[in-house]
Amino acid sequence: MSETPVPVRPVGSPGAGRVRPAPGMEDAPVPGGDGEWRRSFVDDFGALDLVPGMPRASMRVLGWLVVCQPPAQSAQQIMDELALSAGSVSAAVNALRADGVLERVMRAGDRRAYYRLSAQGWESVLQARLRALGAVRQAAERALQESQGEEDHRLSELRDTYARIEDGVAALLCESRAEREDGASAAEGPTPLVGPA
Repeated sequence: MSETPVPVRPVGSPGAGRVRPAPGMEDAPVPGGDGEWRRSFVDDFGALDLVPGMPRASMRVLGWLVVCQPPAQSAQQIMDELALSAGSVSAAVNALRADGVLERVMRAGDRRAYYRLSAQGWESVLQARLRALGAVRQAAERALQESQGEEDHRLSELRDTYARIEDGVAALLCESRAEREDGASAAEGPTPLVGPA
C-alpha cells in the first residue's frame, strides 16, 4: 500500500507555508482517565478469531489502533503500549496493511512511519471472513459431487447453511461499501495540491 502524503494549503491561502497534519495525526489528549478500558478492550480483541489465521499479537495491534489516541501510531508507540517486540509489531502492521486493514502515513518533519485504520479496513475484515465461509461451502459442494449419493442430510445442510451466511455477509459488504462511498462523495471538498498516492 502506498504512503499517504500530508495535504498542504495552496500558495496564497491563509496559513500557506504551514503543513497541516493528516487526519488522525493530531496530538489529541487521551480522555477517560488512565485508559484502563483501552487495555481491557485490546486484551478482549486479541482473543477474538476475527480474521482467520491472524496471530494474537496482530489482533492486539489492530485492537489498539481502534481505541488509541491519537489514531495514528508509530511502531515504537505500539511496542511501548502493548509490550510487544519490534519483530511482532513489524509483522503485525505488515500483515494488516497487506490485508487492507491499516494504512501507513507520514508526518511532516518526522521520518518515522505511522499506522492507522484505513477507510475500508472493516470491509477488508469482512472480505476475509467471506473467503473463509466460501471455503467451507466449496468443500461441502465438492464432497456432495464426489459422494455419488452416499451422503445424508448433514452434508447438504452444511453447504446450505454456509451458503446462506455467505450471501448475507456479501450483501452486508456491498451495503457497507456503498455507504462509505456515498459518505466520501458528500464530504469531498476542494482538491488539495498533494493528495493520497
